Amino acid sequence: MRILGRLIPLALVVTVLLALVKTAADRPGGDVSTPARLARRFQADTTVAKTNAWFQAHWNREQIAPAAPASQLTILRRLSLALHGTVPSLEELRQFQADTGDRKLQRWTQRVLADNRFASYFSDRLERVLVGSDEGPFLAFRRDRFGAWLSEQLAANRPWDQIVTELVCAEGLPTGQPATNFITIAQLDDDVDEQQLAGRTIRAFLGQRIDCAECHDHFLDPRWKQSHFQGLAAFYASTRFT
Repeated sequence: MRILGRLIPLALVVTVLLALVKTAADRPGGDVSTPARLARRFQADTTVAKTNAWFQAHWNREQIAPAAPASQLTILRRLSLALHGTVPSLEELRQFQADTGDRKLQRWTQRVLADNRFASYFSDRLERVLVGSDEGPFLAFRRDRFGAWLSEQLAANRPWDQIVTELVCAEGLPTGQPATNFITIAQLDDDVDEQQLAGRTIRAFLGQRIDCAECHDHFLDPRWKQSHFQGLAAFYASTRFT
């Protein structure tokens, strides 16, 4: 924790929080301009202040001297790498340096999220989490359709709970209803491997790996019981391929 505390300056916490929690409602095609004002949905001052206060209290308690705040150009580079998968272009760097308006980093975070590259890059990352990258019955065409569908959901600023609901409850052909590919990736002949699907669901949506609970209560995390894993698997057991 001491090392972590030194690596996360307050300025970076503010920027990352804004970047990951808030998403842009509109993503126009072509060039994206930097907004002159910060949209209301990006005004997370209260949340940012609470987050900074938590880190400051931790540093004080552990007697940690945090690293100096990163430069604005460094933060812009981190934003672009995290949300676009690439460094800013020379033109973007020049525009950023020429920008003298208020709340510069927050407005540029808004711009980064409004860029089509965000939906494209993040959909690719989500695709790997949701359906993996293994070869087999999940053909390239179906994977591309699934990735395109995810990109459309992000571009439309669709709430995450609605996306997840469609993924686990979708019906139809994998080619015509891309969301069904989350289920069909676990297809086993004419049936579904509900154990595999239960493990994938927990990894994808809870960020935990509890596959061992398929056979017994979790050794390392007593909160997870075998009954929890099998209960989730039973939800998928009614899935049928016709």
